[in-house]
Amino acid sequence: MGTIKTAPWLDYNHKPIHELDTIRHPNGETGTVLYMADRKEPWRVRYDDNLPRRLVLQVGVKGQAVVVNKRRPNKKKTPAHTPAETRAIDPK
Repeated sequence: MGTIKTAPWLDYNHKPIHELDTIRHPNGETGTVLYMADRKEPWRVRYDDNLPRRLVLQVGVKGQAVVVNKRRPNKKKTPAHTPAETRAIDPK
């Protein structure tokens, strides 16, 4: 996957929304934000019924959805110490 896209709208709490983020409505319903490049309006949210809905309608006064889980690319974990430093600290 390439760069994660940022939606042109903010969530109800005025925070940025990115593709693959999870949003939640006040009633507890959650959905995944999608960017569907082949659509006239590409920003959508997919809920349990698997029907993509327009994102702009989910984050306004009526929908009031907020981002609850941000999806980010995996980062490489680097050890705190090199193997030689680890041996010096714990020479077992």
